Amino acid sequence: MTASRWIARDWRHVSCVGFPYDQSMRLSTPEERAKKRADEYVGLMWHVASYVVIVPFMFLLDWYLDSGIDWAHWVAILWAVGLLFHVIAYFIGDRFTERAYERFLEQEKQRGGKA
Repeated sequence: MTASRWIARDWRHVSCVGFPYDQSMRLSTPEERAKKRADEYVGLMWHVASYVVIVPFMFLLDWYLDSGIDWAHWVAILWAVGLLFHVIAYFIGDRFTERAYERFLEQEKQRGGKA
């Protein structure tokens, strides 16, 4: 599960410690997990494709307008940072979530379920 997907649709899976966790990851069938992973991959590819198409257009527009302010550079840099976070979340998101869930679950078991 990527960070952007937490905000969009997965806050209904907030655990008692406030960490989003999709319990269906552990209980779902391999087909459901494969579908979820494929959806995340397609989302990442759309993000990359939109960056690759729109950023050059912005540079052309910036060059054509020649306003003296290189605004397209800033947009491209900030968008690239967001894209980098999306890539990182795609590759380590599920593993990090699973490890954090297991750690918090173990802590709760050691506390004996007391508040």
